[in-house]
Amino acid sequence: MKDQVRARCLASIGMLGIICTVAGSTASADTHPAMLVPRNSAAFVVFPRISTSNEHIKQFVRRTMPSFVGFDQSELEMTLGFAPGTIDLSKPVIVIADRPEELKKLMSGVGLSEGEADWPVVGFHPLDVERFKSAIIHRSHRSWAEEVHTIAGAYGRYRIVMRDGYAFVAPRATKLAKIARMTKADSEWSRMSEAARDDAMKSEVFIQLSMSAWRPLFEGQLQAIIPLMKYGIQAQQQDLSRIEQTRKLADWFFDGALDGLRQMDTASLALSMDADRVHVSHHHSFQKRGWVADYLERVTVSADVSNWRAFPDRPFLIGLSINWIVPSENSLTVRFNRRCMDDPALCRTLSKRDRQSLDRDLCRLTQATMLEEFVVTSDSGELTPLRVFGSYSASHAPQILEIMRKVREHSNEMIGAVIPGAADVGGKARPLALDGMTVYRMHLVDGTKSQIVRDNIAAMYGANALYQEAAVDDKTIIYSIGDRKSIRVLADVVRGKSDRMSANPRVRKAMNALPADANVYALVDTNRLAKSIPAMIRSGMADARVPGLVTADADRTVDSVGPLLGWTASVRGNHVCCAFDMTTDDLEETIGAIMLVKEQLKDRTSGGATMESGFAKDRPLPFVMGD
Repeated sequence: MKDQVRARCLASIGMLGIICTVAGSTASADTHPAMLVPRNSAAFVVFPRISTSNEHIKQFVRRTMPSFVGFDQSELEMTLGFAPGTIDLSKPVIVIADRPEELKKLMSGVGLSEGEADWPVVGFHPLDVERFKSAIIHRSHRSWAEEVHTIAGAYGRYRIVMRDGYAFVAPRATKLAKIARMTKADSEWSRMSEAARDDAMKSEVFIQLSMSAWRPLFEGQLQAIIPLMKYGIQAQQQDLSRIEQTRKLADWFFDGALDGLRQMDTASLALSMDADRVHVSHHHSFQKRGWVADYLERVTVSADVSNWRAFPDRPFLIGLSINWIVPSENSLTVRFNRRCMDDPALCRTLSKRDRQSLDRDLCRLTQATMLEEFVVTSDSGELTPLRVFGSYSASHAPQILEIMRKVREHSNEMIGAVIPGAADVGGKARPLALDGMTVYRMHLVDGTKSQIVRDNIAAMYGANALYQEAAVDDKTIIYSIGDRKSIRVLADVVRGKSDRMSANPRVRKAMNALPADANVYALVDTNRLAKSIPAMIRSGMADARVPGLVTADADRTVDSVGPLLGWTASVRGNHVCCAFDMTTDDLEETIGAIMLVKEQLKDRTSGGATMESGFAKDRPLPFVMGD
């Protein structure tokens, strides 16, 4: 029974994308279907080889359900109003929508109905081109030299035009006339980034949306939700004297984020899959001459660093590596600081000299710090409390650490306007000598007077968690949230006394499949993440003093690394190119872990973890039953 459930899950993934198959489309830059998509179309979707995709999906699902026979491809042809065998499904099929409603119409599966305007243009290669042309000429009673033909289909009369081997079908001639006359310079291809073009040629499905058409569908909802989010932030502020600070910072953040979203020009998604890996790319381009594009065009990456070198080889939940260098005058952190310092309501206690000093220090930090990384993990056999290992690669690390501490102390007033209790954290860390380092240590729960913050910290990291930081050498700053030995563990890794995370075979294999020059890398252990969900739910519902949640004795898979999901983000001019990557074996293992956790969540008393809390046992989980 469980195998059947897992197979249905695999089949659902395949259905999302009858689109995934052996990577390496035969399309080239001169022949890709996007060359035939008019510029500023609301959306277009390319399916390069549906027949091959269906076969590959069938092979993948059959790993767990041998009887799976694949999907009925003839349904696609009948949806378009043609008899099975009319379309060559081994060649690209393209969908072009002038309005979002047209793509929604296709997804509804109702078929090409009689002359309905809410149907996109569909382009395909006829299986028998000459026979298809003859049928069109015969039915339309017009010369083949004329561009647009009217034919009778299964759902009524509609229009068709032939170009570059494609038959483009639509309910109205105006849609097709634009395709018949357009040049390649006027196509969507002309505004795609090089990375998006590369994915469009290699992937087995490519979708691109023009955000000017789709933005009105969600912008109104965001404008209704954002005021509620602002109010929620202000409602958490216990210090009434900081309400005005909180309001102004919330306005600055949310209004800026919404404005940045308005500047997004296109968003695209590409999927591909071969026998070994699954790859999902998403690309975002921003309007030129906007502040977002202006910022992105100044982002660079440092080649003089290596990823994950400061972390121990041990199981982890998630790791993040940020190689994001930008001139100080363009740094969002510097801009935020100056925005605060220029407003008396946001910066009330710092003198003019302190503000100038803080600005200089922040500028120096942005230039000196080359790489920021951290991993979230937990102790062996436990899912909580969480432990954090972090590092910075920086020139003259001891001096940069002192600047970090100074900046943190001076900026706490502004941070406290958003995070209750943060304003009184500065200066609580005390130095001590350890293994040739000056370690700054703070009892994390005691770092704030806010009871809300104290309770949240205790629930997440444990009531006795320590925050520690140190410059381990002239190029590396390390920090940890955990027990006393955590900072020593990190120092030993940097000094080569213990194995590094980057040396782990599974981590190395995942990283080798990702771009070598990305600005951001993320690695997620999907098995550990899935099995932590019930523990985290109950940890959040229980009293903060509840002991850590331990894995069941029969399941110690969370004490090994993997399966791993990798994600990257790379800035290329006014484009941000992102990608998820995972082996097919790891995907299958992840699906198994998710299905197992789903079964465990049905048991309200354990959920795959043990916990000494009657409160959490008796209270039902909020959303898992029946999903």
